[in-house]
Parts: sequence; structure tokens; C-alpha cells
Amino acid sequence: MGSDRTILSTRPDDDVGTDGPDRWLRLISQGVIALLVGAALFGFLGLRTATAVATSGGITLEVLHPEVTRPGIATPFAISVATVDGSPLPDTVTTRVESAFLDMFDENGLDPTPVSTFQDDRWIWWTFEVPDGASRLTVSFDARLQPTVQSGRTTVVAVEVQGEEAVSLEFHTRVVP
Repeated sequence: MGSDRTILSTRPDDDVGTDGPDRWLRLISQGVIALLVGAALFGFLGLRTATAVATSGGITLEVLHPEVTRPGIATPFAISVATVDGSPLPDTVTTRVESAFLDMFDENGLDPTPVSTFQDDRWIWWTFEVPDGASRLTVSFDARLQPTVQSGRTTVVAVEVQGEEAVSLEFHTRVVP
């Protein structure tokens, strides 16, 4: 019984891909992947926070904000308002944040709870009652960046006392994949 079977190898020829543009494309692709993995391992692609500070009219505004973040991860954002000389804050303090910035987040909570809120086309105002004698108010915004957000934003945060802007600052949040 004879057989006329031909054996075909699945092994590519030894000289395929070892020279020419295919080899260079493969090496460049591997280099880019190695750089991305290295950047991720050393925290360059993860969450990075910063604190912006401004002082005016006897009030200091500190904002802990995401400097670099990624979609879908918990992202800290906190606003602290304090008097420069340690004297008590007014009975109510109003913070103002651009709503386009807050729209990037899935909110889980705001602490403390404002006594009133208001929103127009550009801003969200949160008004807080301040306990007698308190010289600092800290507002924590518990949220994660929405998974669909692919680009960062520049925003303004301000503090109003008795209906007048006391201090404001601007910062930028960058979103990476």
C-alpha cells in the first residue's frame, strides 16, 4: 500500500521577518509596548493628584484635584476654605465649581451636605453652614471618572462670602487611556 501524501511544514522559512521593513516595524512595536508597560509600572499612567492654593481677602482656598487620571477609577477632589489668620469663617460659605468639570464624574457623595445648591449653564454653587468658631471648611467630593471621558478639562473653583467672590483658582486635569 503506497501513499502519495505530501508533508507540509507549518514552520515558516528561517529568513522570513529577519530583515527589512517587517523586522523594523516589529522592533518598534515591541519598543512602544515596553515603554507603555514601564510607564504603567512606575505610575506614570495612573492617578496623580496635586493641590492648587490661592489666597485673597483673608481667605485661603486649597483644592486637592486630579492632575492626571484615567477613566473608571476613583478620583479625589476636595475643596478646603480657611481664614488666613485663624479667625472664624462666616456663618455660610459658598463654593462655585464649573459644571463641565463635575460632569466628568460619577458622583458617589458630597460631604458635608450643602444647605443649598444651584446650577446654571456654567456653574454649580454649593452653600454650606459653618459651625460657630470654625476657621476651616473641607468639602470632599467622592467620585470616579466616568468611563466615557477621554479628555481632560481646565476648570475654575471659587469661594463666595456674602454673595461676593472672595478667592478663585484655576487648574487642569489630564485624562490618559
